Amino acid sequence: MVCYQHSHTVQQRLTHETGGFFLALGFTLIPGFGVLGTYTTSTGELSADFYNSFGKSLRYRYTRPPLMDDKGFFYLFVGLLSIVFLVCSLRTNVVLVVLFLAYSIAFPLLAAGDWQNGVGNKELGHKLLVGGGAACFVVSMMTWYALINSLLQSVDFPFELPMGNLSSFFSGASQKREQRLKGESNV
Repeated sequence: MVCYQHSHTVQQRLTHETGGFFLALGFTLIPGFGVLGTYTTSTGELSADFYNSFGKSLRYRYTRPPLMDDKGFFYLFVGLLSIVFLVCSLRTNVVLVVLFLAYSIAFPLLAAGDWQNGVGNKELGHKLLVGGGAACFVVSMMTWYALINSLLQSVDFPFELPMGNLSSFFSGASQKREQRLKGESNV
């Protein structure tokens, strides 16, 4: 809620988009919703069908029940959204750039890890999931850092945490427009 107070649009969008994603993902993992029960074997392990439901070829999709077929693509498109956020954050600060870069790495790794588990390649699947988890750890640390800085700003604390301002590295559209108009008026 602090980002609404300071009109930080990028942080607001991050809150909405990733919050919605993790809410939907969480619902699939909550036992009360019964999603995992459908894919649990008699020994209590997740079956290959669960991992395969994270995305396969179209041929596979039409030969299996399509309960969760698009979940892998859900990961991938949230990863694409993270790339869009990464590009937009290039004019904000280093913390957000690192955060979105880590998200852009994490989501494809997590999707690929689940797909590898689904085809029975457990060793590679585990490595990909560990890599995705490491990228998510970086996201978590950057998020906490940005949250602490926003909280300090909201209570008008006497100092701020350094965020690595990048606004001077790229000229904005309005700055370029002003420079162009100044150049035309000097002629």
